[in-house]
Amino acid sequence: MVFIFFTAGRKRIHEPSRYRALVREMKSEKARPPQDLIHEARQLKDPYYTSLALFSLSADPRLSLQEAYDIALDAVRAACDVPRLWRRAELLTTLARKMKSWRGDGAAEKREHLMDALLESVVAMPDGKDLSDAIAGCVSRLGCSRVKPLLERALSNTGFEDAGAKAVIRRWVHHCGSPEAVQGDIMTVLNAVDNRAVRSKLMGYLHLQLRRTGAILRDDRTPLHDAVSEALSINDGEQQMETFRYLAKTVSAADDVRILKNAVDNLESLSSRAKIITALAGSADRAELREAAITLFTEALHTSAEVENQRERALIRMNAALGLARCQQMELAQRAYRAALDDCGENARLRNRICRSMEEHGLLPPEECDAVPRNRPHEKTVDDVRAIRHMLALYNTYEGGITPVHLRAIARAAPLCIAFGMDLVLIGFPIDDTDKLVAYVTGDTNIGRDGKYLEELARQGRVVLAARTVPELWDTLGMPVATTSHPEEEKKIVMSEAIRLARLHHPLQRACIIMGLGKKGLPHLLLKEIPHHLELTGKNVSLETCTAMGVIAQQVHDAQMLADGKSG
Repeated sequence: MVFIFFTAGRKRIHEPSRYRALVREMKSEKARPPQDLIHEARQLKDPYYTSLALFSLSADPRLSLQEAYDIALDAVRAACDVPRLWRRAELLTTLARKMKSWRGDGAAEKREHLMDALLESVVAMPDGKDLSDAIAGCVSRLGCSRVKPLLERALSNTGFEDAGAKAVIRRWVHHCGSPEAVQGDIMTVLNAVDNRAVRSKLMGYLHLQLRRTGAILRDDRTPLHDAVSEALSINDGEQQMETFRYLAKTVSAADDVRILKNAVDNLESLSSRAKIITALAGSADRAELREAAITLFTEALHTSAEVENQRERALIRMNAALGLARCQQMELAQRAYRAALDDCGENARLRNRICRSMEEHGLLPPEECDAVPRNRPHEKTVDDVRAIRHMLALYNTYEGGITPVHLRAIARAAPLCIAFGMDLVLIGFPIDDTDKLVAYVTGDTNIGRDGKYLEELARQGRVVLAARTVPELWDTLGMPVATTSHPEEEKKIVMSEAIRLARLHHPLQRACIIMGLGKKGLPHLLLKEIPHHLELTGKNVSLETCTAMGVIAQQVHDAQMLADGKSG
């Protein structure tokens, strides 16, 4: 086996390929001495690949433990020279993952020292989203002795506290001690946070994670008690309402509903009170507390009657009606929708939105809905209808930063979207910049013509990055359709019907077909919220990610052709 890195007359060498070739040679029978390989690794121009190469080569069994440790430490130091912070965050996460099993049981002490060095590299990163990504990516690999400094650094990352801190809290609660001890230690750190809203939300998140462990919490002193106390002390009305609405999402037990409801009753703003009660009711419904949910939706309606702003009143009533319909309280929902329509006045757009919501839940809209423009396909030209692009949505269920799994899935989805005329939506992916995403894919995979299809898709503005908390009515994306091998019978739909309903009822006349990226598919709560479920095979067979993407693309194309009156 011959490994050639420098070729006469060749001016540019692909550094990822050089790094991989060095690692392959180390594992081969004809490998050169480790010092030669390490020397070549140090010659790499990109510190990203220098770091990866050095760390991989430090596993060479021909090296002594001290030699291997020194080289691995150099790899961690080289990571700090990566200028683009998002790449540095990704690299530190990769090193943390590799470090967990570095050189086996005989290297435990040296491995701990390496983890300390990696921790220093993470906390030394500048404030920003990339620091948050690095913390979230590394926390599960650095051991329980390092969760406290990681949480403290996440909380000092002003403006980006949430994601990093949540990842650390989640790890600390589920893997680092008894719930009782963990609660006290984390609360001590959270109480030092200056921002009251951040403090309140993270206390609520801690409470949610403790609930998920099955821990028995003292009814008189849970983190949620402290969270609502902090929220009530927030002076800014908008910030206070936003904090309470977040806390409402953490509800998972009847006691939580009671604690939060008692706090909300102390709010002066009737509008805020009604909105938060509606959000709390939705969370109670998702937690399968059906009776509590119905009671809260009904109370929100009563409270809304005293809200002076007509548009706000209409929206509160519409959202309460939507919740009641999901709870199968159709008569109450119909009356609430009717009251919401009465509040619309001359606001045709709001009226149209309410009418669409009624139709989606099988409620017959009043006669005045017929007079509202519905944006039906026959009002558009044939070319307009054919130009509609439905959406393939990948819903990320992994924790931490961008990984090769993400990159490969995106690279494989892009050519399908180009070929079958779909747009690509990435929901909950740990990245907020499309250019950065394209750089990731084109630099690290040769799938899809080295990522060129994704580049083309992005250039056309057909790649959308969305948060996991997507718009409730999906107005900006498309009519949501969740793919699952076990659809709820009452929500089950075929692709042709999904495309037809999207054209009839969605303001953009397009469907957003959502599939989960991860071993467990789409989360249960998301499946519960989405009104349409699509089973792709007709036989309840679970498909691998790439296969499912291809089936979706073909079925959307066929359904579109059928809707256009053409044969495939």
